[in-house]
Amino acid sequence: MESVLWVMHVNRVVADALGVVTICLVSVLVLLGLFCVLYSFYFRNRIKGFTQLGYFSGPWIIRILFIFLATWWGLGEIFRLNLLRRDGRLLNALSATWQESLCKIYIVSNLGFAEPCVFLTLVFLLRASLQKSGTLSPKWNARTAGYVLLYCVPGFVLQLVVILIGPKFNKESNMHRLPPYFTKAAATSKTRRNDDVALCTYPLLSTIILGLFNTILSAYLSLLGRRIL
Repeated sequence: MESVLWVMHVNRVVADALGVVTICLVSVLVLLGLFCVLYSFYFRNRIKGFTQLGYFSGPWIIRILFIFLATWWGLGEIFRLNLLRRDGRLLNALSATWQESLCKIYIVSNLGFAEPCVFLTLVFLLRASLQKSGTLSPKWNARTAGYVLLYCVPGFVLQLVVILIGPKFNKESNMHRLPPYFTKAAATSKTRRNDDVALCTYPLLSTIILGLFNTILSAYLSLLGRRIL
């Protein structure tokens, strides 16, 4: 495992470059998302009275929910960037302990809620294309939003267990103790001004949970894509 982590190590220049690219991509995502939301309202207003065209705007609430979740996910990815933390000026009002707590919130928020909800919403939108009239009903949007939130609960709870209970259990357990990177959400570092700063990391258990969730969704998307074709 240590050899794998050594191979995956990224130097500071590459990490900062990836951080800049992430900020640019998320900015484009937010602008496109805002345009899509406005156009959804515009399209619904233009097709009033055309029942057949109403099929295309039926899941408009779920589309807006998808854009909102994707924006939430993107902003969370910007927040965790080490590029914004190394100089110590962005979060200089917070102690390293508070910064570490914010990193834990990021893991639960993005890996436990936003990212799974984004893919679940995409699945329901693709399923909607196979329905003849269900998406015309306002109840479909409310029911689908409820299903998305419900199906995210197991992953959200597991991420909470990894972040809140995992480190405590690992310290108190005398047997089967896991390496720190399995449950650690942040690593303390020094800035140029010799201040402590918490750099967000991905706990391995959190990544495994998210990977299993995405594997199941990918398999279902393959079956769904076959039906669409």
